[in-house]
Amino acid sequence: MPINVNLELTDHCNIKCPMCSQSMRDDAHGVPKRFMSWDNWKKSLKGLEGMDEEVHLCPHWLGEPTIHPEFDAFVEYAFAINPNRRLFHEFKLHTNAVVFNEERSRLLINLANAPGTHPDCFRFIHFSIDSFSDEAYRKVKGAKHRDRVFRNVETFLRIREEMGFDRPYAHLAFVVQEPNAAEAGHF
Repeated sequence: MPINVNLELTDHCNIKCPMCSQSMRDDAHGVPKRFMSWDNWKKSLKGLEGMDEEVHLCPHWLGEPTIHPEFDAFVEYAFAINPNRRLFHEFKLHTNAVVFNEERSRLLINLANAPGTHPDCFRFIHFSIDSFSDEAYRKVKGAKHRDRVFRNVETFLRIREEMGFDRPYAHLAFVVQEPNAAEAGHF
């Protein structure tokens, strides 16, 4: 049975979703905003060597991984040292897509489709959207980033198509709650 290994790059987020415990405090875990160090990332990945279980690597838990200033370098390094699924069998990325530009889209698409990367290793990116309208987005995300997020996801899809790839797939998530329930059908 596979195990999920969550290596949280940061325990903070750039939005304030009321359904998430991250919105309830400024300092998660009682400390100011912190990011995983490069040394800890490398040591953590090295610690996956020789595991008997199939590892599914997730660079998040409660925080938004893409706000880490070295997110792209961390992910690129993980794939560089993972030929033939040496360390992890699957890479799972969940993001709110607020910080998701064209360069990041290209990098992640290239990593998912690179020679030596198994087709099932990086199958999808989970985009937490949770709304259709701008008003519902502000209520369920506590921020005014709806248009940027939609544009970022659409740009990712366009670039993936232009590059001629299918992976990583885009999963669009919608957690139904009172402020967005009426939009669930539209989503």
